[in-house]
Amino acid sequence: MKKVILLCLLLMSLVYSGFCQDAYIDYLEGEVFIRDTRGFMTEAFKDDELDIGYTVLSGPDGLAEIYYGNTLIRMDSNTVFQLLDAQEAGKKTSVFSCVVGSVLLKVESITEDQLDVRINTPSANCGVRGTVFRVFSGADGSSLVAVEEGVVEVESKGVTVALEVEEGVEVIPGETPGEKFTVLRGELDFSAWDDKKFSDVLDNPLTAVMRVETRLNDFIEKLKTNFNAYTDSFNRLTKEREKLFGFTEEQKKEKNEFYKSTILPLEVETSNLFLNVRYYALSALSLRRYVLGRMYIMIKTNSIKNIENQVYRDFLAVYRRILSLFETEIVPHLVEADI
Repeated sequence: MKKVILLCLLLMSLVYSGFCQDAYIDYLEGEVFIRDTRGFMTEAFKDDELDIGYTVLSGPDGLAEIYYGNTLIRMDSNTVFQLLDAQEAGKKTSVFSCVVGSVLLKVESITEDQLDVRINTPSANCGVRGTVFRVFSGADGSSLVAVEEGVVEVESKGVTVALEVEEGVEVIPGETPGEKFTVLRGELDFSAWDDKKFSDVLDNPLTAVMRVETRLNDFIEKLKTNFNAYTDSFNRLTKEREKLFGFTEEQKKEKNEFYKSTILPLEVETSNLFLNVRYYALSALSLRRYVLGRMYIMIKTNSIKNIENQVYRDFLAVYRRILSLFETEIVPHLVEADI
């Protein structure tokens, strides 16, 4: 029954959400794929339109440039990028998610009648206001943000760091942003940074997987908060809708006014809150699929000749604990197409 309600609410949320501007692929090289909201994976082509909930994946030789309104997103190879929506302080926000790999964003000034733009990673949230910057997401879920033009605010665990031109910051999953550092344009080597993240996972797999667990718990906490708020709003909406049956045919004008003044605002509020439930559920799913899943393969492959060693056993214990937590806390908020 809960899945049926979830599907109905998902459809309702799409009525009040979605990108206000078109998102489409403007340029391609190599292998690039699109996963849509039905869970179907197809090869990407130039001019393909992208919608809320879509995931774009580039292969080892893949590159893609995506336009969303006045924003250019340039995906490098081996990158997983998502288009999502969320609600913040009663206002819809377009959320770009760099799950794994690296992207360059060029964002022009945002006017008051446009949606805010944010880009998130498995470990950080970035607020954007007219800028050019790069975002890197490593094998362990860590993030690196470097600004070329404008200002970017990077937030994690309630702490925000403002980055200006030629400044960068690294964020480790479950921790506050590190110290800002100077990064000259063109001098940041993502491949070297990412290689180090691979090495860090292999050198200390228990620490790496526990950081993923901490981040998953962050998503779960925020999901629960938004789900409780959504449930309260949905219940109020249901009660107000029942009052529509009390209007007579002669009260058509009063009925329409009641709908516009009372029910419509509640529908929008409920829909926006549901966007957040979906956002945190899908963020947790990406963490599970693209970070934890890849981490598991790395550690298992590295331990294949000695799977009884204590380091691998400790890693596996936390890994299984995360899977159990994901099944009980996240899966009930997903639909079949997500998985």
